[in-house]
Formats: sequence, C-alpha cells, structure tokens
Amino acid sequence: MTAFSTDHYGRNWNRVSVHEHCPIYDHADWCRIFDDGGIECMRVESPVQCASGGWMHWPSGHPSTDWRDQFDRHVSNQPTDDVDRLLRALRTAAVNGEFLAEIGGIR
Repeated sequence: MTAFSTDHYGRNWNRVSVHEHCPIYDHADWCRIFDDGGIECMRVESPVQCASGGWMHWPSGHPSTDWRDQFDRHVSNQPTDDVDRLLRALRTAAVNGEFLAEIGGIR
C-alpha cells in the first residue's frame, strides 16, 4: 500500500484490498489500515467503536502513538486573563440582575 487517504484527525489510511486483506478478519474489502498501526475492522468488534460503524484494533494492544496528543497539546484549559475577567464580570452582573436589565431582559 502506497497511496494513503487522510481521515479527519490527520491520520493516513488505506482500504484493504485483494492484495492486502484485513489483518483482523482476513477479508479484502470494507476495512481500513492506518499508517500508525491501527486497523479499523468493520466486522470484528473491539472496545473502541468508530463513528463509521467499525472497530479500531491495535495489534500491539494499544496505539503505537497517541494521535490525539497532536491536537490536545495546543489547547490550554486555563483561561487567559481577559477571558477570565470577562467571565467574572458576567457572573457578577448576572447574579445582581444588572446583566439581564442591560440586555433588555427582566427589569
């Protein structure tokens, strides 16, 4: 397999074929093999169900790399100072009823 497609997570994959069967069920159609070692089998269940209806299998028992890390490392759970100040102000105004009055709600 040389021509990969890319899924919405940025992982490369290719469909199984008559030349390379699904390593899980040994069929030549419907399943996908990922370049990171994952196999999405559409026939054999695993603990990890995919949105497409298949199940992810990892021959080593777990992903060779956690592909989700590439998305999570850029996201901070800590709000910036500006966002934090805004949220505090909104909470305070809503508790005092000022916020609803200012936006035309309950007076």
